[in-house]
Amino acid sequence: SAEYYVHVSYVELYNEELRDLLAGTDHAGESNGFVPSGNLRVYESGTDKGVVIQGLEEKLVTSAKDAVALMQAGAMRRKVAATRCNDTSSRSHAIFTITVFVRERAVTVDGEDVSKLGKLNLVDLAGSENIGRSGAQNVRAREAGSINKSLLVLGRVINALVEKATFVPYRDSKLTHIIKDSLGGRTRTCMIATISNAVDHIEETVKTLQYASQAKGIRNRPVANKMVLKSEIVHDLQQHIERLNRDLEAARDNAGTGFYVSKDTYEELTTQAKASREVAEEWKQRVALWEEEVQRTNDKMRVLSNEHAATCRELSTTNETLSATRAELDTTQSDLQRQTLLTRAHAHHERALNAAAFVLQASARTSAGDAQALHAKTARMAEREQQNIQAATLIGESVRTEVERAQASAVAYNESAARQSQQLLHALQSRV
Repeated sequence: SAEYYVHVSYVELYNEELRDLLAGTDHAGESNGFVPSGNLRVYESGTDKGVVIQGLEEKLVTSAKDAVALMQAGAMRRKVAATRCNDTSSRSHAIFTITVFVRERAVTVDGEDVSKLGKLNLVDLAGSENIGRSGAQNVRAREAGSINKSLLVLGRVINALVEKATFVPYRDSKLTHIIKDSLGGRTRTCMIATISNAVDHIEETVKTLQYASQAKGIRNRPVANKMVLKSEIVHDLQQHIERLNRDLEAARDNAGTGFYVSKDTYEELTTQAKASREVAEEWKQRVALWEEEVQRTNDKMRVLSNEHAATCRELSTTNETLSATRAELDTTQSDLQRQTLLTRAHAHHERALNAAAFVLQASARTSAGDAQALHAKTARMAEREQQNIQAATLIGESVRTEVERAQASAVAYNESAARQSQQLLHALQSRV
């Protein structure tokens, strides 16, 4: 009850001009020599379709192989050029769109078929370029200015969305106008930031990370795949058929001198011719740059060959020095092992001496305590002996005094007794 169709388109934004990269290719990506035009216009459809690119071809694919082939064919048509920073530097932004139609039969009340529409936009943004570092001049400088301008507008749009400004400058660049729905719109958006780990590109790396960090603040409002009525699809196809009919009516013979085309077709062909000349000139410049690069590479090869020979000689000398150093290292390691053994023996002896010193120190502390106690005891005994001597001296003096007193008393008694005896003898004599 359902049918599925897948269409792809590939558009390039070069110098603020839109070019269809799949114009003139079949479903397998084979080119018929038709050069992509650069006069596609962008406008608001006024309906749920949003932004529409007028004149952009959509290729019907039946397999992933066909889609990849078309992507590769379109990538080969993209504007690239050699700079000091990159031999194949992208000079444009590109958008590869995959559109899926799912047709469901008779699902409305009126019995009308309804189609579901889903889109996947793969956007490849060219990196910002420092003209002084890349060496871009003339055409390359204008390309770099256009790239930086569109990226600058994209940065302003991101800032306005993050800060929730009342006005968002989508229309300042065709890039932001085309991917409007991916920036704060109804789609799901994933940004992949490509950076370099080289020190020379640190400024670009920091700015890219700041860019991506700001983009994380955008809040989209995804919605489910919208329903498209069959009548709307038929109306779009009728408009496309009318445009083709106008070109067909304008193309007619004019007495064998040529044919007429509509003004839009003539401008498209003129633009294609101009683009072809630009491509040829670009290829000439690219070949000249490649020849210069080959010459520089050859010169570098000769210099590198000389440096290689010098390096080989230096390597031989270094190997000899390394051999001598290894022999010296072996001798040093042997000395180190002997020194290690001696050091370990000394350390063991030191530990034993430390243990003995600890024991002697404890004994010394004990002896010191005993000596102090002995000195104290000797001092006490000397003090007591001095006291005894003083006491003996006092007792001796007391004894001498008492003896002298007794002797004096005895002498006095003897004298008194002698006197009494004389007196008694005189008395006796007188009585007799």
